[in-house]
Amino acid sequence: SRSMVLICLLKVYFGMPYRDIESLIRSNKTFQEMLQLKQVPDHNTIQRAMARIPMEYLKDLNQRLTFSFKKRKMTLPSMQQVSV
Repeated sequence: SRSMVLICLLKVYFGMPYRDIESLIRSNKTFQEMLQLKQVPDHNTIQRAMARIPMEYLKDLNQRLTFSFKKRKMTLPSMQQVSV
């Protein structure tokens, strides 16, 4: 589905583990609304979707979107994992 492709794209962009992407989406109502989610997929569902979508496709899409944002002088959010 469109939502799962976008979630996988978020995972590629942020470079986060599956559980962290699940937590990010679960804790962020804005992401849930933007992704039009009725329920947040768990990390196993995200992992299965990632296995079905070619990584080359996701990387290419990520690169195109990043370039498009930079061309328009728009900034993209960055996420950094904090070591505890």
